[in-house]
Amino acid sequence: MPLNVEFLAKFPQWKSVHEAAVEAESNVYVKPRTSLFYSRVTLERVVKWLYKNDDYLRYPPKEKPMLGDLIHERTFRENLSPGMFGPLKVIVKLGNLAVHEDTPIPVKDARLTFDHLFLFLSWLARYYAQPPVKNLKLDESLIPRTGAAPLPESREELVKLEKQIAEKDTKLLEITEENRRLREQLRAKEKERALKPKVEILPENEARTRQLLIDVMLREARWDPERENVQEFAVEGMPNKSGQGYCDYVLWGDDGLPLAVIEAKSTVRKPEEGKQKAVLYADLLQKKGRRPLIFYTNGYETWFWDDRDGPPRRVASFFRKDELEWILQRKETRKPLKDRVINMEIAGRPYQTEAIRRTAEALEAGKRHALLVMATGTGKTRTAIALVDFLKQAGWVRNVLFLADRRVLVNQASGEFKKHLPNETVCNLLEEKGDTSARLYFSTYQTMLNLVEPRPGDPIPFGSGHFDLIIIDEAHRSIYNEFGLIFQYFDALLVGLTATPKVEVHRDTYKFFGLEKGVPTFAYEYAQAVAEGYLVPVKPVEASLKFLKEGIKRGELVKDEQGEYDTKVKNVTGKDIVENSALNAWVFNWDTVRKALRLLMEKGIKVQGGDVLAKTIIFARTQEHARIIVEVFDEMYPHYQGHFAAAVHNNVDYVDRLIEKFKDREKWPQIAVSVDMLDTGVDIPEVANLVMFRPLDSFSKFWQMIGRGTRQCDDLFGPNQSKTHALLFDFCGNVEKFRFQEETETGHRVESITAKLFKQRVDLIRALREKPELEDLRQSLIRTVTLQLENLDEHHFAVRPHLQLVLKYRSPYSWAYIPDEDLKNLNFSLARLVIDDSSEEKKRFDLLMLRLQGAKLGIGEPRQVTSGWNRLKKVGERLLQKQNIHEVKKHAELIQRVVGEGFAEAAKIQELERIRVTLRELLSLLDRVQRVILYTDFTDSLGVITEDGVLPKTHDLSLYQEKVSKFIRKHQDHIAIQKLRKNKSITALDVQAFEEILFAEQVGTREEFEALFGEGGFSFGTFVRSLLGLELEAAREAFADLLGKTTLNANQIHFIQLIIDYLTKNGTLDPGQLMDEPFVALHREGVYGLFDEELVEEIVRVVRFVQKRANVDAG
Repeated sequence: MPLNVEFLAKFPQWKSVHEAAVEAESNVYVKPRTSLFYSRVTLERVVKWLYKNDDYLRYPPKEKPMLGDLIHERTFRENLSPGMFGPLKVIVKLGNLAVHEDTPIPVKDARLTFDHLFLFLSWLARYYAQPPVKNLKLDESLIPRTGAAPLPESREELVKLEKQIAEKDTKLLEITEENRRLREQLRAKEKERALKPKVEILPENEARTRQLLIDVMLREARWDPERENVQEFAVEGMPNKSGQGYCDYVLWGDDGLPLAVIEAKSTVRKPEEGKQKAVLYADLLQKKGRRPLIFYTNGYETWFWDDRDGPPRRVASFFRKDELEWILQRKETRKPLKDRVINMEIAGRPYQTEAIRRTAEALEAGKRHALLVMATGTGKTRTAIALVDFLKQAGWVRNVLFLADRRVLVNQASGEFKKHLPNETVCNLLEEKGDTSARLYFSTYQTMLNLVEPRPGDPIPFGSGHFDLIIIDEAHRSIYNEFGLIFQYFDALLVGLTATPKVEVHRDTYKFFGLEKGVPTFAYEYAQAVAEGYLVPVKPVEASLKFLKEGIKRGELVKDEQGEYDTKVKNVTGKDIVENSALNAWVFNWDTVRKALRLLMEKGIKVQGGDVLAKTIIFARTQEHARIIVEVFDEMYPHYQGHFAAAVHNNVDYVDRLIEKFKDREKWPQIAVSVDMLDTGVDIPEVANLVMFRPLDSFSKFWQMIGRGTRQCDDLFGPNQSKTHALLFDFCGNVEKFRFQEETETGHRVESITAKLFKQRVDLIRALREKPELEDLRQSLIRTVTLQLENLDEHHFAVRPHLQLVLKYRSPYSWAYIPDEDLKNLNFSLARLVIDDSSEEKKRFDLLMLRLQGAKLGIGEPRQVTSGWNRLKKVGERLLQKQNIHEVKKHAELIQRVVGEGFAEAAKIQELERIRVTLRELLSLLDRVQRVILYTDFTDSLGVITEDGVLPKTHDLSLYQEKVSKFIRKHQDHIAIQKLRKNKSITALDVQAFEEILFAEQVGTREEFEALFGEGGFSFGTFVRSLLGLELEAAREAFADLLGKTTLNANQIHFIQLIIDYLTKNGTLDPGQLMDEPFVALHREGVYGLFDEELVEEIVRVVRFVQKRANVDAG
């Protein structure tokens, strides 16, 4: 019996393709799992044939690329007709599912997949057969049917068959004589290769493909959408004429009761349109014995709603069965947190227990995110452990994930949790990636990202509802950009731990956790921790080294050194000055290091009776800087035999062992020269000296570094002689800088080169719309971005929410007009998702050239543009040095134009595009440019050493102050506020009563209140008065006796009235101000110019009385 794929039999080169395609078509209705398997085999054989025979295609740079890698390769995608890539991804995805998943395979999936396969085979025959075969049509009647139900199938047999076919195909890929002939024909046609016309997918298949979004999500969550009663489940009692309704999907528990109901809307409708219908279904299903949880989706967006426990929230996917069962069980069994007991042996300090209570209050109030701002060294990890124990004992959480950005922090946290929660099963995902049976998991962001974004065909080990709680260590870092996908995938409570939250535009820690800026869930800061004796203070030693401050100036060197400068420096740089920014980056001066080390050894804190420098961390700028510091130290102090100081960075062999030795107070090294390894998170109480030998831009990093020295350490100097403080040697002016400005970070979003390229292309496409003479360039840019969008996997949880936009702009016609809202979403949402597998150097060059093209259209920053022309010229100059290479010599004339005078002004946009296309292919021929490193030993000088300075403030309370101000104005009728305004004395009980209202409405924390107003709210009254002033009658009453004196003249009465007016506006008055504005308007000597000494004393007494009434009466 003839088949639709029989045309392949006419071409010997496709014999193996024909064999597989016959199996795919023959089994569509008979064995759908087998049909899916052979559809994938057919696709793989065609793809590998294409790579062997079409020189245009470039093999992916992997040792053993998978089918997914092959179809995603840029040249392969470029070669396809528009619209073809999506069907190929469906074939791969469902083919993998057939072999690697046990879920039943419906006939309709096999049929859809074969339709897509036939579309691809038709394309193959049209463009690669000789002669071409055109206008092939699928004949439904030719697909074999049995009339009976599909036959039983064994997935295990398909797994074995897959291995056998793979071995067989390796041999079949040898190039036959027929294939060689075709290769020659393809080479001859290479210059004529043009964009292929778009393929059209039948509307019914398009609709089915969209439905697959939901079915695939269900299968990924280990549900079988074809199981009985899952789809179109009938319910009675709907408010319509028939009273009947059909739930799109119902997910059932093993007990026969519903776990969840899914309402699926059309892809062109918003998912929330199905919200109320889902509630009606849940009401009816509840009659079966349990109210189900609710999902509503349009395939792109999915929302989850436990409508008896909180508002709906967007989720990445459906939850697995055990996850849904746990959610329902947790609702019934969890206990109130208010009266639960905290394990004081884990975290017994008052501020730690308050942090846990504050988090518990937020969770019970329905919040899903909490941020704990705690000074480095105050026990954030132990607080987190006690919080996990607290929530587990109350039945609120089962599975917990602890995330950190460094391996050492993950290992450290894992060890602490094991020690304090020995009965919990623990999995360190850095070591055991396949374990899904534990309760506490520890991972770096990158490891977890790899698990939720596996290779094609690999399952995600954890469902999106697997974790109940995610603890984010150092929450001011790494939670943004690509790692944000982790929090997009997992639906979990989030608790962030940090000492230094960020408030930048694109890195706002408060915004990430859904909090008001400057108002965390709980705060306990450095100053308070020091005052209460939980941390030791760090005292700055600010030392100015001339070269680090001013740079190296040839004219200021002694004569002998000027000659050395000319030889070593000026011959290389051509300049008479080395900027201070170059020091310890690529210019290393021995004497600068020598003087810094000498000061450290002289003034640093000592142990062992004052004979040995205490444990010390030197924060170096680069690995080379660290090497030189250690080398200079060994030269200066040879009696330590090279063991006293050691470099600590990621290129040091067995660096973890080295850090462990540094932690041991009985072992050397005593000095660790760190390059981004000991800056944060590592607990070493013995550290008593810190050295900032690098300039910092990040206020957060500044305080993280200080935190390395704040920990208490018993018996550091001997029995009962504990650590009292640490020293911070600052050679780079960081302390002074941060006293006056908290951040110098730009706050710009950190974007990948691929994202920047996508945005630049989109901007150019939009700008070129008004340039019909450049339409060819515009169409070329459109082809590039549409291919990138074709490459996106619509089943990926990060792509699904934006799929409507992806589908729209996969069409070249959609780029004719880009609305502002679409432009925003393209640049913000899709730019970070697209893939470009070109090399980094090619992508950087593309970005450079596209920016220069944009400059010609008035797009871009002038500074970027100027440096861009210079960079292009340097590339050209370097290429001209390679004219002995044929590929370069062939384009020498074009390159000469690039380096010629006036090119930037004269170049046309079309010419810049030709240069981009040509030169990007020559970049690999260039030698890698390496920065010249200079080593000098000029005499540096140590300036003033300041040892009595103070550190910058750790936290800005202005936002909290503003929030309290609004609250006070709103509650002016409170008795404490009224007393203050009426000049009545207030007690601690009055302030406490006001605090209770303040905290009940969650206006900040007690720590913030006391940081602003002092312990017991001592300055609270002064603050209230400054906001609301003193009531006029109260002010007049205070001065009634003075005003009653009949001997006062007009100026004196007017002066007292000035005081009364001032108090009604400002609330209090410092007596010293009576000789300043506005009280010198009547007499230049103020109060003393108008009153005798006796009356002055009386006025001052009244003023002080009013001021005292603003303070809390301790009696």
